[in-house]
Amino acid sequence: MALSIGLVRQLATIGLATTVFVACAAPTVLDGAKVQQQIVGEFQQEAGVTVSVTCPGDQPIQQGNVFVCTAVAVDGTNLVITVTQTDNAGNVNWQITGAE
Repeated sequence: MALSIGLVRQLATIGLATTVFVACAAPTVLDGAKVQQQIVGEFQQEAGVTVSVTCPGDQPIQQGNVFVCTAVAVDGTNLVITVTQTDNAGNVNWQITGAE
């Protein structure tokens, strides 16, 4: 499935509206694997698009912390995903901020 510019825009809207809970029992480092799994699931659920997602590890849990993940669609389209932590409990918002 090729990702059109319109679909990328649609996915960007989905990302903006999504909040993910990724932490339990007050860890000090964000669970990057859970962030990745959630983004993959939301792409599939909302747009029917299969992607693989890679996020950096060892992100401290800290409100306002911003980091970048990458997503690759099955057609080879690379997407830049910007993740922002919304609180000190591991909740995040993500959005597509670029495509290659």
